[in-house]
Amino acid sequence: RDPVLGELVFQRSLGYYRGSCVWLKANVGITIEAGPRMVPEKSAPCRIARTLFSDAAAWDARMRAFAAAKWDSMRAIRDLAFRPKPDDLERHFELDHARFTERGRFHLELSCEALLGDHGIEVSGNESGPTSCRVMI
Repeated sequence: RDPVLGELVFQRSLGYYRGSCVWLKANVGITIEAGPRMVPEKSAPCRIARTLFSDAAAWDARMRAFAAAKWDSMRAIRDLAFRPKPDDLERHFELDHARFTERGRFHLELSCEALLGDHGIEVSGNESGPTSCRVMI
């Protein structure tokens, strides 16, 4: 049991820890990649997960702003008929799942059902902040 991330269950056959954490009052699924000799308390994936979840309000604002700023450059989005404003996106994004890799990167899966339907947006980055954004189809 981690003080920030809560109860994590190791899925040995898949090589990751899985659990659920609170992100701004909502439960969010979390996956943390684990190597065969990984010590969760000291690993890069757990460190970055703790960084994001312990300051969720600031990280939430950063990733929403980043995704909204990248909206027009995402190829799949350009084909959609509607053109929401970035402010609309920042209000409607919801974090569904957070994945943390052994290389110290995060991948945050956002849904925006009112605007994107079944599609989602993934914001990726590292401890310095978001670095890329893509549409998940």
